[in-house]
This record gives sequence, structure tokens and C-alpha cells, in this order.
Amino acid sequence: MSSVETMNAVRYWAVVPAAGVGRRMNIDIPKQYLEIKGKPLMVHTLERLLDFPRLEKIVVVLDHNDEYHQSIELLRNPGILLAQGGGMSVTTRYLMV
Repeated sequence: MSSVETMNAVRYWAVVPAAGVGRRMNIDIPKQYLEIKGKPLMVHTLERLLDFPRLEKIVVVLDHNDEYHQSIELLRNPGILLAQGGGMSVTTRYLMV
């Protein structure tokens, strides 16, 4: 197998930290659910990632109290896995590693 073929065979996973609760923005809804052009910010991000041909899976890290994610149909995509994050972004990043 050539080095180009090897590179084309490489598959990736993406991790999307989405466990924020909007505390610093002083808003009632987590920022990943704020709508931009009629869709939540998280949906825009996931749609772009799903277009990447060598991406095998996407892991979306959510707050353990997240009540909003159930309304996002795209999160039911078989290429997307959900994981539980920590209460603060630093804790979530630590848990992701």
C-alpha cells in the first residue's frame, strides 16, 4: 500500500464539547442551542462534520443535566455518539482526554 493509499484509509473521530450551560453569557439556554439562520449552532457544526468523508464518528459531549438535546433530531444519527461532560468546561475537557 502506498503512502497516499495509507493516508486515504485513515479514519478520524471528532469530539464536540457541548456541555456548556450559558452561565458566562447570562442566557437561559445553552449557547449550543441558540439558533442561527433557523438552526441551533450545534446542528450547523454537526452538519459540517458529517460532510467530512473520512470522519468515522462524532462524539458530542453534553452536560449531564442537558434537557435540550432530545429536541435535536440530528443527534439520533448513527454516526454521532453522546457522552456526558462535567459541570464546567475545564472539567469536560479533562474528562474528554
